Amino acid sequence: MTLTGFDSTHQQLPRLPRGEAIFEALPSAIIDWDKLEEYIRRRTDFHGYVEALSPQAHMQMLFVNSVRQQTRIDSETITDPRQIDGLVALYPLEPRLAKQVIKLGGALLLDLHALIQTRGLTGTVFHLVDIGASGLLRLQASDAPSLAEIYFDRGQPFALSSDQGFTSVTSIDGLGMMIARFEGKLSSVTFAQTDAPLRPLEASTVVSQSAGLVLEQILPAWSELMRRARSLVDGSAFDRVWRETSVALADDHPILDPFIGELTWKDASGKPALQLHADPQETSTPAFMTSLVAGLSIGVQQTTARLKLTPQRLQEVLNLTSLEREYPRAGLEQLSSGRA
Repeated sequence: MTLTGFDSTHQQLPRLPRGEAIFEALPSAIIDWDKLEEYIRRRTDFHGYVEALSPQAHMQMLFVNSVRQQTRIDSETITDPRQIDGLVALYPLEPRLAKQVIKLGGALLLDLHALIQTRGLTGTVFHLVDIGASGLLRLQASDAPSLAEIYFDRGQPFALSSDQGFTSVTSIDGLGMMIARFEGKLSSVTFAQTDAPLRPLEASTVVSQSAGLVLEQILPAWSELMRRARSLVDGSAFDRVWRETSVALADDHPILDPFIGELTWKDASGKPALQLHADPQETSTPAFMTSLVAGLSIGVQQTTARLKLTPQRLQEVLNLTSLEREYPRAGLEQLSSGRA
């Protein structure tokens, strides 16, 4: 499961505190929505939300300074609050939380898999603090319906929603202890970034482009190439020869060294396709991308040669020409031209 975009009609809404309700559990059939909004506008400096719940829908109508800012509905069929047949409640929000929730409407959604793989979950949370990130970190456990959502404001975690309730965060160390139960049990983790951090996030979805090569093209292109090559021979034999070749080339191409920390790139089916070896902080630099393509090209050339797969057969059977057209900035021409 991943956090869906907040600008869609069918949304997975953030969990918000429900304490100190102004009213709750009112049947939606008796609600005059225009009069309700007028009632809220008459309240001075009100920050909060109207929530409507039914078996078919979950709606949040968000207010900042007594003015409605957004209406979000999580439903496959319902697009208007007036269509909801359920219970309605009105809750206040702490102003900072209300303003942060409003910003999520245009948030940049990041998958932090690569960052967590190298730093661990707690290390990733500390990193969000260190770079001054703002937004919503959402964690889902794989072995139970455990869910946590942590709000950050310029590097300061200030609110936590979990299956134990909604609480304030008083210290980063306390937060680390609270999320420790998710270590090794994550099924998904996302960060909806509401402001640009002081330093870029080190995540697989946040990459820079060089003049010639693009990491976002290199990884899927070479993963697909290796998947196709592996399908031409016995898979276990390909894996063995690739590892032996990587060891032999590790001195000249450290990114192939299988004995140091790995960054595993998974293909579209979720299966590991490439195992790379580098500091995540360096993966967006032109030098890294150049060395990555050089290592992959010589590694694939020597692996396929040992398996008696000639360059001509690779070109014909793997359809490298079409792959190059699909990923023109992935450096695949180094393989077809024989350059390392």
